[in-house]
Amino acid sequence: MPRSFTRLLLSLFLSLLAANASIGLAQNVQYSPAFNQARESGGFHGAIVTLDTASDKYLASDTKMVHTGFIPASTFKIFSSLVALETGVVSHDDLLIWDGVVRDRSEINRDLTLVEAFALSALPHYQQLVREIGEAEMKRFLTSVGYGNANMDGGLDRFWIDGGLRISPIQQVQFLERLLANRLPFSLETMKTVKKLLLNAYPDPSISAKTGWTDIEGQNFGWWVGWKVNQGDPVVFATILLSDSPGHGFGKARIDVTRKVLSLDR
Repeated sequence: MPRSFTRLLLSLFLSLLAANASIGLAQNVQYSPAFNQARESGGFHGAIVTLDTASDKYLASDTKMVHTGFIPASTFKIFSSLVALETGVVSHDDLLIWDGVVRDRSEINRDLTLVEAFALSALPHYQQLVREIGEAEMKRFLTSVGYGNANMDGGLDRFWIDGGLRISPIQQVQFLERLLANRLPFSLETMKTVKKLLLNAYPDPSISAKTGWTDIEGQNFGWWVGWKVNQGDPVVFATILLSDSPGHGFGKARIDVTRKVLSLDR
């Protein structure tokens, strides 16, 4: 059997497993008043969901909102890194070349390694990676993985920023748990590399995570997604906060409310 056909069958099989898992999640998510109190302490509307991988237990601050799709913003860099590495568009030690356009964030106005571009959430560098991946390949991977609604409306280098792509907090957790367990349709080397990117993106060595923030017509969407490992099995998490007047505390609140939740007894 041709290798390409075998890979296609594997991708379709994994997509079916993901779809079936999503159906099960809708029945297994439990409401946590403590989670909701932690979320309220941040001063913003939103939702938090966690998966304790030891017990397969899902807890959420809002059992309906965690099933609502939102624009992924820079959390999509997790997925685009996987695709870029898998397709050979980039390797772990490549330098991503700056386009020469001076932007407000001076720290990204230079050539960056993949580790730096991920940790700094350098949008222009990642937009170039996605352009090099191309629409057909990106769509193929979005569909085979079952990432959110897999909608690429809005342009090849904008669909995850202010375009049609949507993913729910539950889907974020499901996607990350599959990455953590090496159950995505990517090579083991690719998944290990992206997990290292996540580990290096936050100073606490027990946490592997990625932030995301975008503004669409005045509505701000702030994410923090990842997993935390203490002495036992990992806890996977996804936090989404919403605000039409975020102020200076919005970015920090994503992390603060999540860390409160992760410190709670389970």
